[in-house]
Amino acid sequence: MRRLRHLGARREQLIVGMVSQIQQIRALLECDVGTVGRAAARCSLAGAEHRSSGRDTISP
Repeated sequence: MRRLRHLGARREQLIVGMVSQIQQIRALLECDVGTVGRAAARCSLAGAEHRSSGRDTISP
């Protein structure tokens, strides 16, 4: 009986830790969505300018 109680406590500890990590990841993703969007837009614009300039090939 004592072993089952110990395993239950360990299981609860693992679940609490996992939920905490998920919440931390979610918070980090929410903070950086704007930054990631702006960076993606910049890369997209830079790629469009590069393609429209006719420099699609790498010259030595």
